[in-house]
Amino acid sequence: MYDDEKGASSGLGGLAWYQLGRWSAEGEHFDRELAETRRNQREGRSPVVVDQSDLDALAANRDDLHRAAHHYYHELQLANQEIVKANSHITQLSRHIETQDSTNTRIRESAARENTRRLEAIDFYGGVDDCLRALLKAAEDGKTHYPEYQELKTIVQQMRDTWFREKAVIDTPDRLGPRIVALMRALEQ
Repeated sequence: MYDDEKGASSGLGGLAWYQLGRWSAEGEHFDRELAETRRNQREGRSPVVVDQSDLDALAANRDDLHRAAHHYYHELQLANQEIVKANSHITQLSRHIETQDSTNTRIRESAARENTRRLEAIDFYGGVDDCLRALLKAAEDGKTHYPEYQELKTIVQQMRDTWFREKAVIDTPDRLGPRIVALMRALEQ
């Protein structure tokens, strides 16, 4: 019996046809993969392999930034509450001064000192607010490792600590202000 005769599907001929069909299927699969790879290259897509440790590091960094942002947001809320209180107090003191007799200079001087203190607080918290916003923006941009970021963060912490402990500004604005502005500008770039 010959391979091409009827009923000869189980000999060498059958094996040859089976192998030929298998090679044809493998070739079609290879052609499809090659076409997909070429299409991805034309469209600018390529497979990316990401290590789990990289994902974990990104998640940890995101969590750290979230905690820092929450902390600074809380600090900003406290500062805003203090500003509202300061504005309310200034308004009350101003009304009280307007109603006082001109001979009551002692009360006026006291109110003037308190107004100055509150205005310093408003200026201080306005500056701290600007610094905190610059720090948050830098953190969002991934610049927390920059020396300017670290220096500005340290200055803000020292200013805040000194203000709460001594109720005084740590340095004159004309000396410290230009440095803070320079740090904030460096972080914006």
